[in-house]
Amino acid sequence: MRNTAKFMGASLIAIAAAGQSAQAQEACQVYEVQSGDNLREITEKAYGHSKFRVIYNANRAVIGRNPNIIEIGMQLVLPCADGSLPAAASAAQEAEAPAAEIQEASAAETAAAEVLATETVAEETAPAETPAAPATPEPMVLITGNDFPPFTGEDLPGRGMFTQLIETAALRAAPETEISVTFVNDWESHLETLLPAMAFEGSFPWLKPNCGDYGLLSAGDKFRCDNYQFSDPFYEVVDGFFAATGSPYATAFDYGELMGTRICRPEGYSMAHLDTAGLTAETVKFYRPVQIAECFTALTAGAVDVVALDTLVASDTLATMGLAGQIKENPNLGEVKSLHAIVHKDHPRAQETLDLLNSGLKEMSVSGEWYAIVSKALQREIRTLTN
Repeated sequence: MRNTAKFMGASLIAIAAAGQSAQAQEACQVYEVQSGDNLREITEKAYGHSKFRVIYNANRAVIGRNPNIIEIGMQLVLPCADGSLPAAASAAQEAEAPAAEIQEASAAETAAAEVLATETVAEETAPAETPAAPATPEPMVLITGNDFPPFTGEDLPGRGMFTQLIETAALRAAPETEISVTFVNDWESHLETLLPAMAFEGSFPWLKPNCGDYGLLSAGDKFRCDNYQFSDPFYEVVDGFFAATGSPYATAFDYGELMGTRICRPEGYSMAHLDTAGLTAETVKFYRPVQIAECFTALTAGAVDVVALDTLVASDTLATMGLAGQIKENPNLGEVKSLHAIVHKDHPRAQETLDLLNSGLKEMSVSGEWYAIVSKALQREIRTLTN
């Protein structure tokens, strides 16, 4: 957690506290936000799906710019199945219409009637063309996976910090475009099958190899450089090394001291950091399980010597497994890496997707939304690790 302290601090925005809402949520009513609510869960309970824009679009004036933040006591209109508003909400909106607006509309109607009454229309006048309705933007579907706390996970608040960053960036850049996120837990299939098949517009989060050091990269990272484009960095992590407490590998000062060891690195993780450090298939023995927890299980069983993993994810996993005192992060080895969204170079919407996410990220950085989301997630992470 050494690099996360700078993100800590009191939240600048009041956010509904965690917990379960006691009030039922049904479509076609006005709903009062309860402790523990979030927009996605309200949507799922009211409509049976997680496309929260159906509620957000109807309540932008109440919620504000960030759909990830709703306050206890907010009155949210839950549209009916046909898209109409509940009768109570419609009546309230009509009652609140300013008298000046009503008078203005009435005057406009009177003036229009007078013009029509005095106008002579030729028999062969061409009928007025009906303006074409603006085209609805094509939905954009991104994929991510579970088992990557606190960044992504269907069981995490907001489905993870990185998911919230991606969805908010897309909303800021293109509020009219529907963005949905699908979870596919086989991370390797994102790169090898699903994105090459153009089944999705992009995936997140991924470490970006240094493609400038192409000759030093593993085959997997060369494949990424050849076939994928990366967004601007959304977040930075420390790619570190973990060993059993008391092991010489927990205090090693040089990567050379890890030569000949057995290193666990979960499947789907970039090998770029290890490649550039000289830790390759020729110098160490790799174990690459699907689940992160399998690495630490193997470490405690003596089946591997070192686990190479992002320190934030590792700390969360160790706390969950109750191994925090038995396994230690090496304080001397590690490298800061950035996490990105990626798109396949051949996808017809590749550049559009990157431009959208990058534009939204810049706006979030200026407005402070990036900090608000990250700070809140890291505060939850600190509470998890210290409780």
